[in-house]
Amino acid sequence: MFRIADSAVVDAQTFNFNDSGGITINAKNFEAVNGGQVISTSRSSGKAGNITINATNSIVLTGTDATFTDRLAQFGPVIVDNVSASSGLFANTLPESTGDGSSILVNSGQRIVITAGAGIAVNSEGLGNTGNVELKSPNITLDGNAYLSATTSSGDRGNIILQSGNIQLRRGSNITTNASNNANGGNIAIDTGTLVALEDSDIRANAIRGQGGNIQLTALGIFRAGESDIDASSQLGINGIVQISRLDDPSRGLVPFEVNLASETAAEFTGCTAGGASAEGSLYVTGNGGLPPNPGEALNSNPILDDLGSSAPPAIVEARTLIKTADGRLLLVAEIPNTCR
Repeated sequence: MFRIADSAVVDAQTFNFNDSGGITINAKNFEAVNGGQVISTSRSSGKAGNITINATNSIVLTGTDATFTDRLAQFGPVIVDNVSASSGLFANTLPESTGDGSSILVNSGQRIVITAGAGIAVNSEGLGNTGNVELKSPNITLDGNAYLSATTSSGDRGNIILQSGNIQLRRGSNITTNASNNANGGNIAIDTGTLVALEDSDIRANAIRGQGGNIQLTALGIFRAGESDIDASSQLGINGIVQISRLDDPSRGLVPFEVNLASETAAEFTGCTAGGASAEGSLYVTGNGGLPPNPGEALNSNPILDDLGSSAPPAIVEARTLIKTADGRLLLVAEIPNTCR
């Protein structure tokens, strides 16, 4: 376990023309809580080093430092190294700098969870290029005003790239690239099985005078509440492009059955009807795929983007059992009905 907490920092900076070294942390689990930060900064012409976090299990960023504002007022930015009150990972270039900013690379074997105002951000206020944010994990969750951000005032890059089986944005969490002045907005590329954006959680690639960034979403399904926006625009320049594509491989993320699929295999089970009476049935395992509407289409021809409107967000849970209804239908349900227990 690697844990950084209570406004502590791991910091790499360059103050002159020399490049800064990078920060690499390898751990089973990584946590940054209550204002704990990992920071890479360019203050002059030297290039900032990359931040790389590798965790075999989980990466958790959560909470803020309640003392940040008071400490900054008392001691000033020379003493207080923290970028902000948020817990997280931050790569910055200062306004007087000309060196390039660093990228933030995060890899987790199980999950990345960012909550309660924590975030990951690359920010270039100088003349150099902005770094990128790249996350790779089976599950990525942003909840409670969490954020992934790439901001640039000039230069290039500032992209956000995500690869995951499941991505959830909840309660005002955002994935954004922003470009001020004449800079072009960074791009956002998301490759996932399912993407859920609820409760005013946005994905934006915006600019002011330059071109808005492009947003490329590749997924099996995207579930978005009405107040959650996906937007690539420029206030005074050319809008970016939002492109949503269906995942080409419908079997991604499926767990193979521990049986010989070459032969018909029947798994006997006992279910419950809607009325509570027990019923016998059989589940035939014939493979891990299905027949598309025609050979040129993906498995499911329904629209990839499901607008959930402004209604209360549904609970998203895993199906755990199979039941048979009175009319003979087989249903996957989250919990076994009480009448079966």
